[in-house]
Amino acid sequence: MTGVTVSHDHIRVDIDSDPGDTWLCCADVLYGTGGADRAVETARSYPGCQLVALRDPEDGLCAVVVRGCAVFTVGPLLCGADMGAQLTVLYRWLFSPCPGRAAAPGDAGCHRD
Repeated sequence: MTGVTVSHDHIRVDIDSDPGDTWLCCADVLYGTGGADRAVETARSYPGCQLVALRDPEDGLCAVVVRGCAVFTVGPLLCGADMGAQLTVLYRWLFSPCPGRAAAPGDAGCHRD
């Protein structure tokens, strides 16, 4: 199970570790290397995934796709040696219920627009 981290609130998978399709299909967070095009395609291939982040090995920038709809680029800070742990923080910030607001059934969490 190399490259797979199971947390109390999400499953994080390093796609470069060749985790197998079962883990890829179950993941809430997918990360690894590749450019923006691969990040978008990965998000489309695994529609249950909430967050995809791929680091371009040439320039070190990360393409991040949130729920297959928002795409943005993040500088090398997010792509350090512990990219997975940093993505856990981002996942929890994006998808955890806001303090003081009860999440409605089926609500993925806080909308931080």
